[in-house]
Amino acid sequence: TMPELVDELFEIANKNPRDYFNYQKLDESCRYFYEDGTHIIGYTDPEKFAQEAANKTGVNASDVIKHLQKSQFIYDSTAFLFLQKSATKNQIFVSVSHSDRENSKKNVEQARAVMKKGRKSTKLLAAPVPRSRIGIRQIAHGH
Repeated sequence: TMPELVDELFEIANKNPRDYFNYQKLDESCRYFYEDGTHIIGYTDPEKFAQEAANKTGVNASDVIKHLQKSQFIYDSTAFLFLQKSATKNQIFVSVSHSDRENSKKNVEQARAVMKKGRKSTKLLAAPVPRSRIGIRQIAHGH
């Protein structure tokens, strides 16, 4: 969930979201369960999650961190295009202002450069959560 977007809905209605609820960051975002009985806790702290993945799968924690950082870069480079365009403000998604267009071009170019460097590992970013521990091992080995 993107709390800032939920807040925006309240603000559009001229309401203060804090009058209705407050956010509290959780230690866990989810839990992954695999057919072989393995379960991995999806900690919100990247270091803690990397260690959990390493403990449960044998993948090097530093490789998990590198993959998370790469994923974060791609997200940061493209989120503006797909997630941060307000549907409530008079905008059409294909029609952007000049400054938005320049930012978008730069972000897309950065994302393309990352994808060209490592096509195999980038494919994992678009894939759903792996169904086996092999998916996590692929992060480390670039398969």
